[in-house]
Amino acid sequence: MTGTAMPLKEAKRQEPEWLVLVVVAAALLLGWLLKTWVENRAVTFSNADLTLGYPADWLREIGEAEDGVVFEAHDVRSGSLYQTHLTLWIAEAPPQTRQENVDPLLSAMTAWTFERGQELDGYRVLGTEEVEVDGIRGTRIDYVYVSDPLPSPYRKALPVVVEAMDYLLPYQDKVYVITLAADGDRFEQESRQFESILRRVNFAGQ
Repeated sequence: MTGTAMPLKEAKRQEPEWLVLVVVAAALLLGWLLKTWVENRAVTFSNADLTLGYPADWLREIGEAEDGVVFEAHDVRSGSLYQTHLTLWIAEAPPQTRQENVDPLLSAMTAWTFERGQELDGYRVLGTEEVEVDGIRGTRIDYVYVSDPLPSPYRKALPVVVEAMDYLLPYQDKVYVITLAADGDRFEQESRQFESILRRVNFAGQ
C-alpha cells in the first residue's frame, strides 16, 4: 500500500503547542530572573558612621548639594519627570535633646518637619511612626509635597505630587535622615526598592 505524503502546511499546524508554551514560559522566567538580579545589585556609600547600599543602576548626583546633604542618587528609569530619589542628610541634634526628660526623637522630628515645611511647596504630613533601622530607634515621617520638575517657562509640564518618607535616626550627637521619595503615582511600585535600601543601612558598631 502506497502512503500519501502530508502537505507541508498541515505538518506545521500539527507541531506540538506545549513546546511553544514551554519556550514562552522559559523566556518569561529568564526575564524575571534578570530583572530581579538587576534590582538586587547594589553599590555602597560610606562615611565614618554609616554605610548604605543603593541599586547599582541608580545615578549618583555629583556637585553642589543642599546644606546637610551628604549623598543623593536617583533612578533615571523611574518613568516620571520626578525621578525616584534617595537622599542622606546629616543634621546636628537639637540642643534641647541633651536636656534631661526630653525625648530626642520628638525634638528632632519637630525641628525637621518645621524646616521641611518651610522649604517644600504644599508640604503635608500624612503620619508618623516609630521605626528601627539597624538597631537604631528612629521615627519615620510620611508626607507629600508638590514639585515642579521643569521650572522653565519654555518647557511645559504639570507639577508632580511627590510622596516621600523621612527616616530620622539619632546617632551619637547627630541625626541621620534618610529620605526616600517618588512620584505619588509610582510610590507603591517603588516600595520594594525602598525596603531593600533600608535593609542595607549599617551604622558603625551596630
